[in-house]
Amino acid sequence: MGPSGLQRYIRDHSHIYFFGDMNYRISASPEVNIRKLASAGQYETLLKLDQLNQQRRIGRVFKGYSEGPINFQPTFKYDKDTDSWDSSEKQRQPAWCDRILWAGEGIEQRIYRVHMALKISDHKPVSASFSSQVKVIDQAKYRRVHEEVMKQLDKMENEFLPSVSLSKSEVVLSPVHFLELQSETITISNTGQ
Repeated sequence: MGPSGLQRYIRDHSHIYFFGDMNYRISASPEVNIRKLASAGQYETLLKLDQLNQQRRIGRVFKGYSEGPINFQPTFKYDKDTDSWDSSEKQRQPAWCDRILWAGEGIEQRIYRVHMALKISDHKPVSASFSSQVKVIDQAKYRRVHEEVMKQLDKMENEFLPSVSLSKSEVVLSPVHFLELQSETITISNTGQ
């Protein structure tokens, strides 16, 4: 919940960073040797076949998000404790599963890289460095403006308070008996604005 008590959503924020193992793979026909292309640094060819890029191009996912250029080898799948592609029975193909995307104004990605030295997983982690312009509130000015607005609202509220006058402040009836009608007239006047 936001400060006003209303539900807040991810897109309500000025800067959004979305990262992790997104599990998108490279969609290639069997005759495309993904390992050979990846080992040869043919990333541009492979990135055209990257499922996340394909889905983003047709507007299905991460609409309005950006991703920096990928100039590093695929982050998945490696034999644990090595830099070797998967040699298990499944022989999983290399892919850029691990990604960092962002949305918002005034964001510039400075670095986007893989950390090949880390070998504790079948993934190689990625990191990014950003320069982000953020809005800063001048608290002293904010308080002054807030106080001025509150004074104006108080003045308006006081000006529009209802004000009435009565022709009589007391109504006195003679003793009332069963089925006997009595009446008295009171005039209420609006003396406010």
